[in-house]
Amino acid sequence: MFSLAHFYLIFHYFFAQLIGDKLLLTHKADHLTLTVLIGIFLCFISPKASADSLGGASMSVTQGVYNATLGWSIAGIGKTPNILSELQWKRLRIYNTQISSEIWFENSLVINASIGRGKVLSGTSQDSDYLLDNRQAEFSRSFSDTGGSTKNSSVALGLRYLFIQPSSGQVISITPKIGYQLDRQHLTIKNGRQAISGIGNNLNPQPKIQGLNSSYTANWRGPWLGMEYRVHGDKQQLIALVRYHHLDYTGRGNWNLRSDFQHPVSFKHQAKSQGLSLDIDYERRLTKNLWAKLKVSYQLFKSHEGDDTTYFSDGNVLTTSFRQARHEQIGIQLGTALRF
Repeated sequence: MFSLAHFYLIFHYFFAQLIGDKLLLTHKADHLTLTVLIGIFLCFISPKASADSLGGASMSVTQGVYNATLGWSIAGIGKTPNILSELQWKRLRIYNTQISSEIWFENSLVINASIGRGKVLSGTSQDSDYLLDNRQAEFSRSFSDTGGSTKNSSVALGLRYLFIQPSSGQVISITPKIGYQLDRQHLTIKNGRQAISGIGNNLNPQPKIQGLNSSYTANWRGPWLGMEYRVHGDKQQLIALVRYHHLDYTGRGNWNLRSDFQHPVSFKHQAKSQGLSLDIDYERRLTKNLWAKLKVSYQLFKSHEGDDTTYFSDGNVLTTSFRQARHEQIGIQLGTALRF
């Protein structure tokens, strides 16, 4: 019988092809260890089957913390230098609340919808500018504190296929799904400190940047294809969903200290993108209709090259090359689900 461990390993193969060697878990040995541990764990989870868990509707509310990163870079005029400016948000801690619903019918049709809202509790950003290709001759570097908010929503349709093991009566379902998702990160940039200013790595004593109150909003939206694997049980359920995303990326910045830029829209970014995500849910029955829920999620979005359009205060507009945007997050949430 095809198991959840097999499902996870297949996901990991395609995931590795997409991300290469850039991971939120930056040490390759740590990533390999995590992969093996999750695979072993999934091999030993096997809830007993229950026919009454195969139809009806559910609604869940979960809350938890995500660790996330976001970064982007642009090139100069004529792609010289190939990276002119780069901004990275790191160690973002986001408190998220998620509401999800699901309806499944006797004809195997499944409908899902979810919406989430998050608050950025903490994080830092680094803004660097370069004169030469490949991040050489850095002439400006600043660090700032980060706040902000996040939003996400998704809708999906699927067809559920049931498989029953005659010997144990265990019921497993596999559900191909198609959906549409929107993810938004609105990040603020405050309390700035200038670390490098000028040629030759002139390290200043990190003076405070007075009046800094800039912001950047990243939007990832588009369709996705997914596969859900579910082990049904009387007292517990295990659900895994892997998705491939085809996304449009747009970004909008407001650099409040740049008097030569327009406000509130100083520049825009636009690019085609792709991504992968994995959700693993474990649910345990508390009462007839009430279940406790544990949710672990991972998501990686990467853009291709696109356009960076800057709007100057004198009315001029300049379009150069947008190199790439990259967003990664991993998190855990706890909550409850009502099943009918």
